[in-house]
Amino acid sequence: MKRLEEEFKKVGFNFKLERDLGEWRIYTRWSDGGLAPHFELIKPTVSDAQFIDGKFQKGGEPHEVYPPDSQWGVKGFTTMTVYQALAMHGDILEEERLREERKNQASQLEW
Repeated sequence: MKRLEEEFKKVGFNFKLERDLGEWRIYTRWSDGGLAPHFELIKPTVSDAQFIDGKFQKGGEPHEVYPPDSQWGVKGFTTMTVYQALAMHGDILEEERLREERKNQASQLEW
């Protein structure tokens, strides 16, 4: 599967991979207008859609894409510093760990 590019331009912004954290990544996002950069912690999603003849069509090769707007706050977060993005990543991993622990405890109670 094709991974999300390390550097790309989209909707007037430049994106550059800062940290690859496994399932999660931190990208620096900035505009050419001179505004201060932001950092985006994302969990790429997989798509098989391709832009052909002016529209998206399913059935292409699976590839990673930036999370859609509807997943912002779940699989995508914007921070002011890379340190805030790293801290958020740690919080997400801890929440996932606790959720899995609660799930395991609940399944043990069923026995």
